[in-house]
Amino acid sequence: MAELSPDMSLSHYRIVSKIGAGSMGEVYLAQDTKLDRKVALKILPADLAANRDRMQRFCARGEIRGLSESSEYRSYL
Repeated sequence: MAELSPDMSLSHYRIVSKIGAGSMGEVYLAQDTKLDRKVALKILPADLAANRDRMQRFCARGEIRGLSESSEYRSYL
C-alpha cells in the first residue's frame, strides 16, 4: 500500500499525519469522524495481512493491549 497522506480518508478516519513505521506496518494519527476523537491507525503490509498466523498474533496483541489500556487509549480491530 502506498503511504497515506494528510487529509486522505479511510472509511470514517481522516489521516492527520504519519507517526512511524516498522516491520509490522505503518502507524498514522487519524481523526475518527464518527466519534470525533484522535486515534492511531496501524496499516499492515499486504504480505502480513495475507498470513493467517501473523494476523492471529497481531489480533491477539491488540486484544491484550486493549485490556491493559486506560479509557483514553483503546485498540479496535
